Amino acid sequence: MVLTDKLGKPIYKANTHFMNGKHKLSLDNPSVSSATDRRKRRLGWWACSLALLFVTAGILAAMLAQEPPTQAVAMRVDNRPVVAVARAKRGTLTQWTVARGIAEAVRKSYLHIETAGIVAEIGRDETGVPLREGSFVHGSKPDGQSGQLLLRLDDREARARLEQAAAERQRTDRRVEGARAAFDRARQEHERTGALASRGIASRKAAEMAEAVFRTAEAELEAARAEVELAAAQSRQAQIVLEKMTLRAPFDGRLSLINVRVGDYVEVVAGGSHVTREKTAAAILVNEDVFEIALNLPWPDAKDLAPGQDVLASGSAEAVWNAATEGANRSDVATGKIWSVSPSIGLGSRAVQIKVRVRGGTIKDGMLATVWIAGARVHNATLLPESALMHSEDKPFIFTLMPDSSMVDKRQVEVGLNNHTHVAIGSGVEDGELVVVTGQHLLYDGMVVRLAGEHSSKAENLALTTGVGGARNRPTPERQR
Repeated sequence: MVLTDKLGKPIYKANTHFMNGKHKLSLDNPSVSSATDRRKRRLGWWACSLALLFVTAGILAAMLAQEPPTQAVAMRVDNRPVVAVARAKRGTLTQWTVARGIAEAVRKSYLHIETAGIVAEIGRDETGVPLREGSFVHGSKPDGQSGQLLLRLDDREARARLEQAAAERQRTDRRVEGARAAFDRARQEHERTGALASRGIASRKAAEMAEAVFRTAEAELEAARAEVELAAAQSRQAQIVLEKMTLRAPFDGRLSLINVRVGDYVEVVAGGSHVTREKTAAAILVNEDVFEIALNLPWPDAKDLAPGQDVLASGSAEAVWNAATEGANRSDVATGKIWSVSPSIGLGSRAVQIKVRVRGGTIKDGMLATVWIAGARVHNATLLPESALMHSEDKPFIFTLMPDSSMVDKRQVEVGLNNHTHVAIGSGVEDGELVVVTGQHLLYDGMVVRLAGEHSSKAENLALTTGVGGARNRPTPERQR
């Protein structure tokens, strides 16, 4: 028998059971029966999953049981921070200003031919080899000796004009000689006739004629002398034209560029920028004794600079760094001084132009050079590596290693000049004390440290650990404080 609700949905089902010889009536709720079945099914799945896990764990336990037991392993444990130290020492410290600029030879000449023509000859060096880039040539001497020939144009026409001028000069010289002889005779006749006329021996008319001949001879002599001067000027002009057709070294140096060859036609070129002059020059001659380097520095860096301050320069930044920090002379570093300091700030660059002149080293014309300018300097000062300094609230401090101890001491210091590697300390540290230079960011006042390269002692740092896992580092008493 089935009981239903108002909508006809079954609620209870009446069942008859026969138990122990008696009939019993039971009521079943269908919805309750289905929920119970679902719970039973879920419990079954969980039971299966747990059984699988237990089986897997048993297999793993059996496999691990076959592994040999882990032996005790000795491990060193040291929580002390590792630091490096340097010793404070006394010395001289120089503050440097660093800049870069293009080096240019002080004696550098862009050689241009002064007249147009065809190149007929290229000069030769002392060994007879035609001149080329890198050839050394000798310049003119104070005694008037001309410099070494670099090139010569076709000068046949110029030589012909010079010879013609020389011939005209000889002709005028002979005319002057004839005019001078005629002048001397006319002068003597004029004097004699005048004396006779004064005594009444010669007529007055004869005296006047003698005077006229004398005046004519004098004019002829002056005209002959004028012709001589004109011929001399023409000869000099022809000589100058001939000299302009040859290019000679104005000073001792090396040829950095030759732009012409035999047979080339060259023209007179007006001056211009360095780039234009380099392209149009017949040759470029460089004297490598002294180089000038122009630097542009901001006003704060340049305001304390003055001519005469020491300078180091090199094409290698590392070389000049080593020379400045080590304070030793190096063959690859040039030395010199500030040559000039501009009194104004450039409108375009907004910088002050500083020119330095240096000698020696490996500086080359046109090289980009690194320049170190020596500024303020202190002597017998306590010096520390700049890496030793720390700052807190804009106050510098350091960590020193206490004598006969591994404990550090935090100290406030007074800082003076620095030179990119070291700093002068006014107070706070004494000469010879050990100062921490690396690892100080891990430290605090009174902390125990270990020096780089120092081995830990067994009594302090030996710990035993067994099994698969490892022992954890325990904080030292100092860090616990």
